[in-house]
Amino acid sequence: MADSDDKAPRTIPVRLQDIADRCGVSRATVSRVLRGDEQHASEETRRQIHQAAADMGYDPSVYHAARRLVLSRAGESPLNYVVAMIHGPKPATLVYEIPYYFRLKMGVSEGLSSRGFAELQLFSQEHSLGAAKRLFARGDVDGVISNWEPPDSAALIEQLRVIPLFGQRPIVVLIQAIPGASAVVADDAQGAHDALSHLLELGHRHVLLPWERGARLQPAHGQRETGCRQACREYGLEPDAHLHFLDWNYLEDPRTDLALYLQQHPEITAIFASNDAGAVVIHEALTSVGKRVPEDYSLVGFDDAQALPD
Repeated sequence: MADSDDKAPRTIPVRLQDIADRCGVSRATVSRVLRGDEQHASEETRRQIHQAAADMGYDPSVYHAARRLVLSRAGESPLNYVVAMIHGPKPATLVYEIPYYFRLKMGVSEGLSSRGFAELQLFSQEHSLGAAKRLFARGDVDGVISNWEPPDSAALIEQLRVIPLFGQRPIVVLIQAIPGASAVVADDAQGAHDALSHLLELGHRHVLLPWERGARLQPAHGQRETGCRQACREYGLEPDAHLHFLDWNYLEDPRTDLALYLQQHPEITAIFASNDAGAVVIHEALTSVGKRVPEDYSLVGFDDAQALPD
């Protein structure tokens, strides 16, 4: 009977020593080369080691726990290639239903995958990491990207910073810049300024801003209000006389409230929605009462996340 041992599937992960034996070099040399050290081996030796590692199916992640233990003893932290994107506190479905949040998620996913990182999606409870805290306590997460809205992001950062094995690792917020984290956010003031300037340039002089004005969204909307007021002044208009504010949440879809307000203020000829999803709801509300866009009302959104119907 033919010996089939060479064809049997390998049940033990490939080790550095296995690669060293194939290439005729020391285990230390293999370790240095696979870590990117180009000073202690010739170009040909480096090529042979990388080729052998690929051919043999060497997977360094198999030994990640052991490597982390060694590095921790030396006061260093290994890279896990895992970044957590934390959503909350809001229903998980909203991340996929609201175009802006969905585009944020897709951008993060594409950016991480292009660099070999895995993305960990976490949907947190109100002001708490819950069971997910164990992931950070074990040191399994390299960094956090948060789309929590203030003040919840501040509570999140406070929790993360006191976890010993997460501690000072990177945290990036996407909605509103806050102390203790890096931020990638929209320039709300300039964006609102440009949007309102466009409406004023078209000849509109009374603009409705149907924005939710509660504490949770006040920072971004407050900056947009600042931009709108500045645009009015640049056109020689008194903001309080030409900007009309309606505390309105498009997710609750109170279309009758919007229609009634417009009926009570016939001087309004343009609407600046808080985001593109809200602009779609407003468009539908106007259509339902026989009004046309842009013939009867000009309509502007914010976020560049979803096109309005033609």
